[in-house]
Amino acid sequence: MLIAKIAIGALGLVLAVYACAQPACTAPPLSDDQVRALIAQARAERGDMPPAFKEYRSSVQRDGCYYVYVEVSLPETPDMMHIFRLNQHGKLVDAQTGNE
Repeated sequence: MLIAKIAIGALGLVLAVYACAQPACTAPPLSDDQVRALIAQARAERGDMPPAFKEYRSSVQRDGCYYVYVEVSLPETPDMMHIFRLNQHGKLVDAQTGNE
């Protein structure tokens, strides 16, 4: 019984800390097409971006106030992917290739 109370208390503390750590999303949401266009624009403006695969599928997911854009080469091959993270304002904050 004591262990259960401790576990519930710890879970409550973790949830409270997590809730406080999330910034408020103040910018209007971006569409998937807007996220794709921002990645294309970053590729055109910056020389350090990985080029798009010849053939790929892509997806956009929301992670709190961030957007995660993933490109996977076709045919699908392990570690043949690009992952980009944009903040709520559409600014690129991270890019990864493969399993970096």
